[in-house]
Amino acid sequence: SINPGGLTVTGLVADANGVYAGTSNVWTLFSNSFQVATGTMSMTPNTNGAGTFESPAALSANIAFNHLDTTNGTFTFRIVSTDYDTDRPGDFLSVTNEYTFYITDQEAPTPSNVTAVADGMEMVVLTWERGLAQEVVVLWSTNPIAANSLVPGQTYKQNDDGPAGTKVIYRGTNTYVVSGGVTNGTHTEVVVPEGSVNYFRVFGANGTVYSSDYGEPTGSVATLEYEDGEIVDQFAYTNSVMLVNNGPATGQGWDGGWFGDSNSVLMIDDTNLLHGVTMYPDPYANKLQWTPNSQMATNVEVTRKLAVQRSGRTFIAFMMNYKVSCNDDQLNNKYVGLSLMSGSAADEEEIFFGKVHGHDKDAGITVPGTGEYVPHTPNYALEGMHFRDYMIVGEWDPAIKTIRMWAFYQGDTTPIPQEYTNAPPIATFSNSTFNIGTITGIRLAAGMTADDTNSLDHVYFDEVRVGGTWDEV
Repeated sequence: SINPGGLTVTGLVADANGVYAGTSNVWTLFSNSFQVATGTMSMTPNTNGAGTFESPAALSANIAFNHLDTTNGTFTFRIVSTDYDTDRPGDFLSVTNEYTFYITDQEAPTPSNVTAVADGMEMVVLTWERGLAQEVVVLWSTNPIAANSLVPGQTYKQNDDGPAGTKVIYRGTNTYVVSGGVTNGTHTEVVVPEGSVNYFRVFGANGTVYSSDYGEPTGSVATLEYEDGEIVDQFAYTNSVMLVNNGPATGQGWDGGWFGDSNSVLMIDDTNLLHGVTMYPDPYANKLQWTPNSQMATNVEVTRKLAVQRSGRTFIAFMMNYKVSCNDDQLNNKYVGLSLMSGSAADEEEIFFGKVHGHDKDAGITVPGTGEYVPHTPNYALEGMHFRDYMIVGEWDPAIKTIRMWAFYQGDTTPIPQEYTNAPPIATFSNSTFNIGTITGIRLAAGMTADDTNSLDHVYFDEVRVGGTWDEV
């Protein structure tokens, strides 16, 4: 116990035939690993032979306040008990015990109203009210968390190992307050394993001083599992962080992560594109964002290789949105879409689906070196505006040398047909001379090929899928 005169330490000592009195219980105090004081514990009763297992002797010592005058310090109290009474063989052996305690200026407030909700297969959305704490430290584990406190003076950085087998999955200033039905602040998304059961504890932090208590959501949070054989990327990466700076690759059915963003301009953006009542598979996690806001020629592309190459019938699906400064102007020099790629490095473009270059807003198909197909009766316009989110589906059928494309607007009132035979494509491109290589990956690309006062402001991609049938995408 701490009192105005210092720190009082008490305990018990015992031996089979009693304890030798005098100086047989020596204490030493360390402050941040340096010895600052030492002494002998007082024993009651203070007689040789006292302190049996049946009736232990009491120990006490008082440490002066001047030895404790270090705030935000870590202290270790060590006691060495030695038996000197020669009442049995092996006397003069010592037993050492240590106790660690901390002194802080003022503990950080405890965060409150902690919630956690799964967001698909590999993300959990957390909220809390940080209160007056400068930051929060969030511990995570796939097992129930046993850690009830953090060590003052120790710096817990994001992605560090935490106490008791946990991981620091977040450290920062986010807070999320709901008052009178109005929300203010930021929720926090964290990446977790697919199909996992997750536990969280949230501590307040003022530098390396932490709250003595913690907040936690009610119970565990379980994420969903991908279907067997599903090939999908939901961009379950940390939002507001560049794609190239994100952690391990997520999704299923891929060979490694995304590559090719040489200028590091692609960002992970919070929430999803809209899918409305289209019956497109529910979007989860985040989306991929590019915000060039450019009136100069510019482009971006990023590639991901498939875990299994595809030489047969192949379907792709993805969500996209792009915005220009004036949608009423011609958009001929702009393009946005997904390409099927071949080659060992997935660096040979075979088929492009999306908003094609050389046309105003038209959706269509391009086969490099062979030609393109853009429907005109009627055409399908991919508008370059906020909330004009589209679901694009593409098919390559090598058996009949035919490419098909579908496009669905999130604001449509008619859902996407669930049966392939009930879904007429907007574009069909057949050519007996097609020489499409084995598909080894996919590429997302967008750009503006000439300077233009009608700027390309932003591009989004979401929910990228690959499969062998309509149902799989």
